[in-house]
Amino acid sequence: MTHFPRLCAVAAAVATLAQAYAQDSTLAPVDIRAARETYRQPAVSAATRDAVPLEQLPQSVVPIPRKLIEDQEAQTVLEALRNASSVRPPEARDFYNVQTKVRGFNAANLIDGVAMPSLFSNLESTVSVESIEVLKGPAPALASGGQAAGAQGFVGGAIGITTKSPEPVVRREVGLRVGNHSERGVWADLNQPVSDALAVRLVAESHEVGSETAGVVFKRRALFPSLRLKPSADSELLVKARVSRLETLDYSGLPPEGTLLPTLWTVPRSFNVTAAGQPPSTSEVDSLNVKWTQKLAGSWAYDVQVSRVSSRLDQNGVFTDDFFAPNPGPFYFLTGLNLTQKAVTTGASATVRGEVDAAGVRHKLTFGLDLDRTTDYGYMAGPLGGLGLWDITNPVAPAWIAPVPNLPGAQDNRYRSTALFAQDRLTVGQRLHLLAALRYTRIRADNQWPDFGVSSLTTNSKFTPRLGAVYDWSPQVSTFAGYGEGMSVPTNGIYATPPKPEQSRQFEVGLRLKNLGGWYASVAMFDLRRRNVPIADPLMPFQSIQSGEQRSSGLDADWRYEASKSLTFLGHFTRQNPRVTQDTTIPVGNQLFNVPKTSARLAVRHDWREGALRGLGIGLGATYRSALPGNSANTFFTPASTVWDAQLSWLAGPARYSLAISNLTDRKTWEPSAYFSGNHVIPSARRQVTLGASFSF
Repeated sequence: MTHFPRLCAVAAAVATLAQAYAQDSTLAPVDIRAARETYRQPAVSAATRDAVPLEQLPQSVVPIPRKLIEDQEAQTVLEALRNASSVRPPEARDFYNVQTKVRGFNAANLIDGVAMPSLFSNLESTVSVESIEVLKGPAPALASGGQAAGAQGFVGGAIGITTKSPEPVVRREVGLRVGNHSERGVWADLNQPVSDALAVRLVAESHEVGSETAGVVFKRRALFPSLRLKPSADSELLVKARVSRLETLDYSGLPPEGTLLPTLWTVPRSFNVTAAGQPPSTSEVDSLNVKWTQKLAGSWAYDVQVSRVSSRLDQNGVFTDDFFAPNPGPFYFLTGLNLTQKAVTTGASATVRGEVDAAGVRHKLTFGLDLDRTTDYGYMAGPLGGLGLWDITNPVAPAWIAPVPNLPGAQDNRYRSTALFAQDRLTVGQRLHLLAALRYTRIRADNQWPDFGVSSLTTNSKFTPRLGAVYDWSPQVSTFAGYGEGMSVPTNGIYATPPKPEQSRQFEVGLRLKNLGGWYASVAMFDLRRRNVPIADPLMPFQSIQSGEQRSSGLDADWRYEASKSLTFLGHFTRQNPRVTQDTTIPVGNQLFNVPKTSARLAVRHDWREGALRGLGIGLGATYRSALPGNSANTFFTPASTVWDAQLSWLAGPARYSLAISNLTDRKTWEPSAYFSGNHVIPSARRQVTLGASFSF
C-alpha cells in the first residue's frame, strides 16, 4: 500500500487543476439533489452490450439502480445484492474465499464491461457505483473478457456494475459515516466540467469498521478518477481508473462443534482462531479502462475498449486441522499459511452495432472481437511443522511463525483468450422480439505448478449459442423464453490432469409485468446445469479434479409495487433445488454447498415529498433464507434465518442525513464458512447502526 498516498496526491492535484481551469468559464454549480421519483431502470446493458428495454430481453436480469442503493444505505455491493432473487452473496469475513453465487453457481464480476479476476471482491464500496445489473445464467455471446483468470467464464451469471461517469454539470459532494463496531469513514464525489467538451470526476473513500469477531477490522481505501472527452457530437472518449485497497485480519471460521453442534464445551461467537503477531491480509485492485465510441452513418456506430486490471492478494491465515479430516475437538493442530497471488489481465474489444430493416423486420445487429491475456502468479508458504497443538476450551494463541516460501515459480500460469461474436435482436411486427447470438471462443492455457509436478499446455475452443424470444401480450404484460450456453477453462487450481472446459447451459421461461396497476415484476422458471465441475481432490491436498454435473432448477420472482409516488413495496422470492446430479466423490442428490433452497425479501419505502415532513424518508426490510449446507457432504446445516433492516433519511437542501440499521433485531445465527470449501461456520453479522451525513456544494 506504499503507493496509495502518492496516488491520492496525484488524483487530488488533477482535481484541483481541473477546478482552477473551470473558474474562468461561465459554468455554475447545479444542485441535482432532488429526489428521483421511482426505482425504474427502463434499459439494461450487461447482457447485450447495448441499452435494451428490460421487457424485450429473453433472459432474467435484475437492475439495482442508484436510488435503491442510496435509500437502503447499502455501503457495499454485497449489501446491495440482497435486492435480487437467486443471489447468495458471501459473508463479509469470508470474501477472500468465495464469490457471489447466482442460481447456485459462481457469478463473474463486470465493471463497466470489463471482467474482474477472482481476486476482486464485491466487498468494495458502492460510493462509485451508478447501478448494478444481476444477470442470471450464462452470458456466452457478449461477455467481454470472460476468461480473465478466475472470472468463472460467466457459467452461472454475472454481476454487471456501472460506475459513475463525468457529467456536464458541476457536482461536488462530501460525506461521512460513524457507527458502532468503531465504524468511521469519509468520502467525496467531485464532478467538474472543464469545458463544453471535457469533464473530469474524482470519487474517493476511506472507511473502517470492526466486527463481532475479535481482531477482524475492515479497512478500505479507494480512488476512482475518470475523464470524459467529447471532441464532437459523434465521438466520445471515456477513461476510468480505480485504485482500491482492502485490509483485514484473515478469518478461517469456527469448528461446528461447540458453536452450532452441541458438545461439552461452548466456543464464544467472538472467538478467532489466530496467532499472536499474525499479519493482516490485503487485497489490491488497480485498473485502467479506456473506451472510444464513434457514431457512423445512419444508425451505425463502433466502440473500441482497452483495459488493464491488476489484482494482488496477500492472505495470511491460521486454521485448524479439521478442514482435511474429521476432528470432534477440543484439541486441534494449528497451521499458518501465506497465499500470495497476483493476476494481471490486459484486454481489448471492438464492437460494431447498427440497425437494418429487411422485409418489414427491424434488425439490431452487433458484431465484435474480444482479446484478453492473463498472467497468474502466486505461491503458498507455511511454517515447517505448523504452529502446534491447541486446546479450544483453554485457548492460548501460538506465536505466528514466518512462512517458509515454496520454490520460486510455485505457480506461473498464462491464459490467452480470443473470441468472435455476433448478435441479432429483431422485432417482428409490434409484439414479437427475437434474439440470436453466437460466440466462438478459443482459449490457450499454460499451467505451471513446478512444486506439484504439474506442467500442461492446452488449447480449447467452443461455439456457445444464445437464443430467445419475447412476446408482448399487451404494453403491460409479456412472456419470454431463452436458452444459453457458457464455457470456461478452470483457473486458479492445481490439476494433475489438464483441465477440460467447464460448461453450463440454461433453459428458462418467464412472465414480466410493466406498470400493470403499479406492478413491475419478472417471474421465471429455470433449469441451469454445470458440467466438468472443479472440486477439491480428496486424495491430494490443495489440488483439484473435475467431477460430474451439478444442477439448479426452480422458480424465482422479482417484483415492485408503486402504490403512489411516495410509497413503494419491493421484494423477491426464490425456490430452487441446487443439487449434485453426477459425481464420483459427493453423493448424488446432495444440496450444493452454501446455497439455500428458499430465499425471499420484502421491503417498503416511504418518502414524504410535500408538507411539513418533506424530505423525510423511511424504509424497512426483511430478508429470509432457508438452511445452508455446511459442506459438500451435507453432514451439517446452518439454520434458516430472517434478518431485518431499517433506514431513515432527511433531505434538507444541500444536506442529507441518514440512519441505517442492519440486523435490526440483533439476531444471532450462523452461516457456513467457505475456507477450504467448508466444514467451519461463521457467526452472522450482529446489529450495525450507522449515522451518515453528506453535503453538496
